[in-house]
Amino acid sequence: MVDPSWLDANAGRAFGQQDGPSEDPFLIALATLTMLSQAADTEPVLCIVDDAHWLDAASAAALLFMARRLQADPVAVLFAARDGEVRTFAAHDLPTLVLGGLSGTAARQLLDERIGAPVPEAVAVQALERELGAALYLRGTRPVRLTAAGEALVGAARRTLASAAQAEEAVHRTRDALIGTLRLGISLSARHLVPFASYFGEFTREHPGIDLRLQYASASTMIAMLGPESWIA
Repeated sequence: MVDPSWLDANAGRAFGQQDGPSEDPFLIALATLTMLSQAADTEPVLCIVDDAHWLDAASAAALLFMARRLQADPVAVLFAARDGEVRTFAAHDLPTLVLGGLSGTAARQLLDERIGAPVPEAVAVQALERELGAALYLRGTRPVRLTAAGEALVGAARRTLASAAQAEEAVHRTRDALIGTLRLGISLSARHLVPFASYFGEFTREHPGIDLRLQYASASTMIAMLGPESWIA
């Protein structure tokens, strides 16, 4: 068992919580590892290091030394770092999960759920700008003026909304529509007596989903085409 006072002194100086001379980096890393291992003797420990790309070199080295050697202990270490920053956090030998940003719609839905009220338009626009990486309107202008990126987005958005509305309308039109093939047999003697052309023209206009197929033949021929299974007793 390591002396707790030694742990407190070395770990405290390492993380800027206590004044004193700087210890050997290896001893600082060992103190960090031992401190977490002893804390995990009573219950599992989760150590979260946010914005790890802003760690100084000594702190990053101590934490990585500790994370690489926690195998049997019930300790989980989670480092969170952002790409594209001036400083980086190199931990390529550790398991890595790359997370993308939320879409504007998902971010707005999450905010709505968390605060229990609709998100102000200004906040939603700022979230969308962060997602796209471009300003959408010029600040400080009256009336509000869109940037080139904003104009491009508005045009594409309007076309998308129009397409969505057309698709919804098309679905509504076909919801109760008749679709399929209709075969009609017309006797040769009857086609001159009944204005089938006008009837069928009106029918096809009202039911464009029906493929209407006409067969002109004698009555005996049409009965033979049906087959015995179609006869009505």
